[in-house]
Amino acid sequence: SINSLQRYLKFDPLFSSDFKSWFLQYFDQEGSLDLFLRFATGSTRLPTCANSEIKIVRNGPDADRLPTAQTCFSTVL
Repeated sequence: SINSLQRYLKFDPLFSSDFKSWFLQYFDQEGSLDLFLRFATGSTRLPTCANSEIKIVRNGPDADRLPTAQTCFSTVL
């Protein structure tokens, strides 16, 4: 669920609260959470370790880039 996901997300401080709200709205669509988790972590399940996190960071100053993921580090650039 979105609430469960929020516990694991860690946003780069450069992202505004508007961006964070927009980002989380996407997960209201059915199946979108599984797709995101597979993209970000390589698994459709939320992390099991309490201190795990999924990092959302900027991939440089160029805002026109498509997102990429480093699944070993649970990081979305």
